[in-house]
Amino acid sequence: MANLQEILQSAQGGKAVENLAERFGITTEQANAAIQALVPALSAGLQKAVQNPGSLSGLIGQLSAGLHQASFQSPDSAHSDAAVSGGSGILNQIFGDPNITGQIAQQASRLTGLRPDLLARMAPVIASMVAGGMISSLRSQGFSNILGQLGSTRTAEAAGAPAAGGGLAGLFSAVMGMFGALTGGQTGSGAASGQSAVDALKAMLQPGKVDPQHQAAIGDILNRRV
Repeated sequence: MANLQEILQSAQGGKAVENLAERFGITTEQANAAIQALVPALSAGLQKAVQNPGSLSGLIGQLSAGLHQASFQSPDSAHSDAAVSGGSGILNQIFGDPNITGQIAQQASRLTGLRPDLLARMAPVIASMVAGGMISSLRSQGFSNILGQLGSTRTAEAAGAPAAGGGLAGLFSAVMGMFGALTGGQTGSGAASGQSAVDALKAMLQPGKVDPQHQAAIGDILNRRV
């Protein structure tokens, strides 16, 4: 199962690093360094988010947006205003405070030598590509039903209408199936499919190779969050 860095390396037909470098006016080596510096924060934030059933449902709703799958496939889509806005929404969802992204960019700057403002602009683009890659991978493994229940119910809730395909009961079953598997609890018939989905999700949320000191610094930033 691919981790987050591997997902990014495979994005846009394997050209994501080159495309990021071209769009942001940096070398491919610098683009790769930026990914390696920012991915540990995405990993830590996502892993924390999936520990809570309410956060999990909101996060899946964010990740499931079609624009992120387009970002994973196309550099033009990844740099569109919609994708950047959606990527910022994911960052806010997992970090809980827009200022956290800036702090992470400062830390990533220390590691890479790139400007913090550049890294802060790259972060939503990278988040959108990661989201598209994660959802595409989960769907390819047969978890479309769970993702569809969560995504459609979140959309209907936002519109103030009942959701199709089970409504709140379907959302509860899907979320609690995944959450129960993640925490080791028994949640009835949803647990088996939830366990498989969570196993796949947990594997993807690993950051890949990370500098230990950088990982510790990211952890300090996230732990300071109010």
